[in-house]
Amino acid sequence: MSSSSTPAPAPRPAVTPHGTSGVIVGFDGSDLSRQALAWAAEEAVRRTAPLHVVQVVPDLSLSAAYGIFAEDQPPPTADSDVAQAAEEVRAAHEGLAVTSQFLLGRPARELVRASLGAALVVVGAHGHGRLTGKLLGSVSQQVAAHAHSSVVIVRGGEPRTGPVVVGVDTSPGASMALDFALAHAARSGSPVLAVHAAYVEPGLPLNVPPGFWVRSEDAALEEEAEATAAAVDRAAERYPDVTVTLNSAREHPVEALLRAASGASLVVVGSRGLGGFTGLMLGSVSQGVLSTAERPVAVARTAR
Repeated sequence: MSSSSTPAPAPRPAVTPHGTSGVIVGFDGSDLSRQALAWAAEEAVRRTAPLHVVQVVPDLSLSAAYGIFAEDQPPPTADSDVAQAAEEVRAAHEGLAVTSQFLLGRPARELVRASLGAALVVVGAHGHGRLTGKLLGSVSQQVAAHAHSSVVIVRGGEPRTGPVVVGVDTSPGASMALDFALAHAARSGSPVLAVHAAYVEPGLPLNVPPGFWVRSEDAALEEEAEATAAAVDRAAERYPDVTVTLNSAREHPVEALLRAASGASLVVVGSRGLGGFTGLMLGSVSQGVLSTAERPVAVARTAR
């Protein structure tokens, strides 16, 4: 080996969740990531769970070339930001176990790795970068789609104390979403508004005369609504202190959930619903709500 050869870089430690009950939060120094950190800290307190704050920065030699950071937001160069943020959370929440970690790597990939074994991952809808506004950032979108745990996407704005809104139907994904919503409501003292939207995609042959070989549209929708109501009642029995209201509507689920979300403290969706293709990580309803809701959105899934 010649004297000019560059030594191999030291192995980078992996992000390690702190137990299966831990809350992981992505941090990048932006105002929105600080709001996500505040939300995650409150949730960790409610869960009596440890909080792990993770800051992942892309290779700084490539950041400028690819425009990862906005021109008026210089990229962080050390772990002082995340360590200071963690210290501020400790001071604000006495008794909460808080750890922090600074890594060079791909933020979405490292946060997905961190979700393995975690109870929850919390990220801001977007952080440092050139795209702002209501669009979902690439990191939060990838984490929501690929995380091993449930994910909460936090948007800007003042926290609200309204109901926990959850989309429900008879799918396994909706069942997980309902359980997540009820558990969160029980911890936070909030009511739950369950939204069931009966909707048939345009273009289906709705005018086919009913017969023994085909069910009428109304009968099928009514059967689905009754089964959903029964599922909500069964789930609510496990949380007797939570007030649960079920609203049913004949409209697209995304539209129904967004209308209900206007005053919500949290919106909860499953990773996939009745129309989801098994090969997709997020269903169209979850994607639609994530992309446009102005309130924090949770994508509920079991650990995988």
